[in-house]
Amino acid sequence: MIKRIKVSQYRCFQALDIELTPLMVLAGANGSGKSTLLELPTLFGELLASNDINDVFFEVTPSQNEARASTPIELLHQLQGHTFSLSLEVQIPKPIQYELSHSLDITVPSVNFQPAIIRYTLAFELINHEQFQIAQEHLLLLLKPEQSPYQIIQRDKGKQTSTFQAEGQSQTFQFTISPKQLALSSLPADHRFFFSHAFV
Repeated sequence: MIKRIKVSQYRCFQALDIELTPLMVLAGANGSGKSTLLELPTLFGELLASNDINDVFFEVTPSQNEARASTPIELLHQLQGHTFSLSLEVQIPKPIQYELSHSLDITVPSVNFQPAIIRYTLAFELINHEQFQIAQEHLLLLLKPEQSPYQIIQRDKGKQTSTFQAEGQSQTFQFTISPKQLALSSLPADHRFFFSHAFV
């Protein structure tokens, strides 16, 4: 279940930080952002399935009868600036929490590994007024409130590589990826396969 959505400088939202409950009612005037908010989970899914993030915004997609925008500036709050960011926090189902907590692979030193929430954050940057690229991409496992988040994917502006660390692994792996593609969608589903081939 999606627990929290954060948006910065995207379309009608200068800054939005909303915690979700199982039952919510959205009310507001036309153009206040109701449709934009409801569409964000679908947007994340299509970004993860795409080889070029710009196609998701400027081409017809499975969920959209027409493109989300015709020009990049339309995606920016008040048609200004050159960056925007999107973030989701998702509750990890109890069976998966248990599996992660009791997996034999969980060997992180000095961490009582009890993951409850995944946070996935993307920052987009407009380049040459033409296309967007990924400026930041972070995937975190949020543990108990008193514990530091566990970073799985770290990708920062100005760095040529992304860093991946599977749950419970002490090793990290750096890899290069197109700035128009998400690191998360480029990882194999099984991190054991990833590590067995990454360090050969």
